[in-house]
Amino acid sequence: MCDPELLLLDEPTAGLDPVATEEMYQVIKCLNDEGLTVIMISHDIEGAKKYASTVLHMSYTPLFFGKAADYEVYCNSQEKGGQK
Repeated sequence: MCDPELLLLDEPTAGLDPVATEEMYQVIKCLNDEGLTVIMISHDIEGAKKYASTVLHMSYTPLFFGKAADYEVYCNSQEKGGQK
């Protein structure tokens, strides 16, 4: 357990103020940059778009799975009247 390959986080920024939220995302990014795989469950869509490399957006069924850059396009299409 000294050198984990995977970190699973469930709402790691819930209840944090904006400064602490940004600090938490920076820690998570640093760990990921060092090679740790991070799976994070979050309702913070803006944080997902900013920090994630891959996004799975779910409701009752998967709505989107792919690269974060493509997720931005998906979100923009939803805002312009696409189906959610």
